[in-house]
Amino acid sequence: MAKQTLPPFFTGTIDLITFYEMFGRFFARAKSSLTGERVKTDPCFISTMYQAGIMARASKIGSILYALVPKEYRQHSLYRTLTGQANLLLKKGMEENEIVARVVASHIAPLKKKRVKAMLKARKAKRRKSNKAGLPAYLRRNRRLKMYDELPGTVSNTPTTALAAIVGQMVLEGRSYPSWLLPDLPGIKRFSS
Repeated sequence: MAKQTLPPFFTGTIDLITFYEMFGRFFARAKSSLTGERVKTDPCFISTMYQAGIMARASKIGSILYALVPKEYRQHSLYRTLTGQANLLLKKGMEENEIVARVVASHIAPLKKKRVKAMLKARKAKRRKSNKAGLPAYLRRNRRLKMYDELPGTVSNTPTTALAAIVGQMVLEGRSYPSWLLPDLPGIKRFSS
């Protein structure tokens, strides 16, 4: 491997010398006699092609496994790790289904657990933040009971106006209520039962 020291720097092959760039520096070497056709057909490259076949299967398994990874944890290095793990297990003679199950249990399941923990932590923080809003319990989010004013669709700000609206509805429907149950409410006429 010889260095190109004088400009003009270029890459390519001229006669029997190949010029190339590596790590920002330019080099020259003798032209190789290997071709893609020779590597695929020559009997001396059988083991190379066998390893390439295993790697092809491993990369397909790695892409299937990578699709299972949560989006926030996806990185190219993780894809390489999954493919490398699948390659090692294929060389040991394992079946593809068993490889997928093992790698999911060892690499992907912990990431999913980590994601669920982060989601629960964020939800808990959001709940704490919303509870500090200072709203009464009957007006807080995710509560079943909500008090309504006379006008439908508006939430009352105080329990007395909401209670007055409920009692007013009872009066309009002709139902009576005991006097000891409710205190004096504005705008409600009492009658005895």
